[in-house]
Amino acid sequence: MAARRLVTALTVFSRCLKDARDLVDDARKWSIPTQPGARAQISPQRRTLIEIAFLRAFSGWEIFLEETFLLYLLGHQPPKGRAPRRYGFPPNKVAASEWCTEGREYARWHVADVRRRADRWFQHGKPFTPALQGQQHRLDQLATIRNAIAMNPRPLASNLKLSSGMNFKHCRRILRLAVSW
Repeated sequence: MAARRLVTALTVFSRCLKDARDLVDDARKWSIPTQPGARAQISPQRRTLIEIAFLRAFSGWEIFLEETFLLYLLGHQPPKGRAPRRYGFPPNKVAASEWCTEGREYARWHVADVRRRADRWFQHGKPFTPALQGQQHRLDQLATIRNAIAMNPRPLASNLKLSSGMNFKHCRRILRLAVSW
């Protein structure tokens, strides 16, 4: 039962990435010129759809991190292997969530925050710290892009020259890492 919740979290995240990727593909198809040599029909709209897809994928990643962190903190066992050794034993999901927010309105799920929290609540930060450690720079870049889109979409996104293919490739790599947890 417990492993099923972790698998469900992974499935939901995987579906979120697929939906975001499909939105990007559709945006590209819709902007293909109808005649050879013609300009793309909806270039600004395509960029907006790609930004929305990126935001959805990134939000899905944060939701996945939060859900799996809370489940492991509650003692859930992964589909394969042992449950991580915990230093704390919250009585329920609400308490576990409060431990993660550390008195704030919501928990931050940036890599550095997750690693710090994982090192506090799990032996050797496992399974989070080892999996995130090698990807910290890329995940920080993704967070920077997310912030650029969310705070001031038009100028910042164009300055960043947002390449959705690159970012979704990183998301897929992250997903593969998550599967190994």
